[in-house]
Amino acid sequence: LNCINCCSTLFQITGNPLPSSIIILVRQLVFCVPLLLILPRLWGLTGLQAAIPLAEVGSSFVALPMALWYLKKKQAAG
Repeated sequence: LNCINCCSTLFQITGNPLPSSIIILVRQLVFCVPLLLILPRLWGLTGLQAAIPLAEVGSSFVALPMALWYLKKKQAAG
């Protein structure tokens, strides 16, 4: 959760709301909702409990490369 929040906040405070919104939408719509629909059917209560942490991990694979790309771009620009 901290990784996603940090990456989202990075874009917000640097005046880039679109990447921040993309990170949050990916977390909610691409990972969270499908996992909340699928995992409880497969694993019951355990699946429900695992859905949010797995959504966080999946979203981190989107948020971290975006943040690293942005930081490298800013560093190269000076």
